Amino acid sequence: MTELDGFERLAPALRAIATTRTDFAPASIQLMREPFNERRRIAAEQTPAQGVQIVENNVATESGEVPVRIYRGGKSPAPAVVYCHAGGFALGNLDTDHRQCVELARRGRCTVVSVDYRLAPEHPYPAALDDAFTAWSLVRSLRPDRPLFVAGDSAGGGLCLSLLLRLRDLGLSMPRGSVLLSPWTDLTISGKSIDALMCASSAINSSRIFLI
Repeated sequence: MTELDGFERLAPALRAIATTRTDFAPASIQLMREPFNERRRIAAEQTPAQGVQIVENNVATESGEVPVRIYRGGKSPAPAVVYCHAGGFALGNLDTDHRQCVELARRGRCTVVSVDYRLAPEHPYPAALDDAFTAWSLVRSLRPDRPLFVAGDSAGGGLCLSLLLRLRDLGLSMPRGSVLLSPWTDLTISGKSIDALMCASSAINSSRIFLI
């Protein structure tokens, strides 16, 4: 299936969106961030959070501090989830997946620690992974006997997989499980599914994306 074949199968309105995606070039990222963050901020403010206690804090690192948002949806001691948001490693903040974190905490009766990891291109790899690892390590140290999980969406899902590999390679305690929502696992954009599934998922296109 060619790219054109995939787009031709979409309704005209969806085809217009699919064929005008914005490249993740550094200049484009700067233009996208403010409106992206504003939309997510408004959506976060409108998200019902009854039954979930939400607080913000900072985790100290060697290079500064990593902001985190903590969602408590269950009685202590509750299972904990370290969550990494979506955004292509270049967009997003604690508001990006706010609704997902609220629902996860409420329905799972757990504590969710959402990590505002550093973004590319200003902070290249492994900055985001270092931040996720720092947040994980702190939660683990504070609650060594609590069931601990990782979760993430898109780039955040891929970041969770990288975190799992680092924990494994360092011989550290692994989480009880992981919840990965459409994780971005192939940053080379070379897998056959990129083209084969183009009509089903057109967010990433090997001819339009710039790795950063």
